[in-house]
Amino acid sequence: MNGGAWLTVGNRHVDVHYRDLDQVEHWLAEAEAGRFAKELLLFYAAGIPTYVLAAELATNVVLHGELPRPSYPARLADQASRRWLADAQASLWYAASALVSRGDVTVAHAYAARGLIEASHARLAARREWVLNEKGIVARAGLTPLANRMLAARDTTALAAAIEYVSAEIGRFDPRQ
Repeated sequence: MNGGAWLTVGNRHVDVHYRDLDQVEHWLAEAEAGRFAKELLLFYAAGIPTYVLAAELATNVVLHGELPRPSYPARLADQASRRWLADAQASLWYAASALVSRGDVTVAHAYAARGLIEASHARLAARREWVLNEKGIVARAGLTPLANRMLAARDTTALAAAIEYVSAEIGRFDPRQ
């Protein structure tokens, strides 16, 4: 991510993104081949996939010149849904492990939330829906009932049971649904 700014133009809030077009072309080609990386970035609990650059091209307004408007590549849908689902299962495993082995409720909550976000990415990738950020991603993917189950946990026993339930549900689901 190269940069950007949040501006107010008149009464309208505008999020401007600056991108190196060589990098955009590189990651667009990688997305078309089904490859991507996940980058750590502030305000992204599960990381930001490099195919967000293709998503920006597909969904945002180009202010100057012309740029491609890519559709979601089939190879990316397959590979991203598999990888995000595997990551979700790993995060949920770690959430349960942190709770059982150390009683670390904070880490358990953090990784359980991360797992739900990763599962949401998996489902949306399988449906070939571009994701720009994590805002509302769990609801968009239809996983709010799983989030609510974890949020309703009032003690460590209930949290452990909720994580186990969510992990089992994530392990069962086909992200393409």
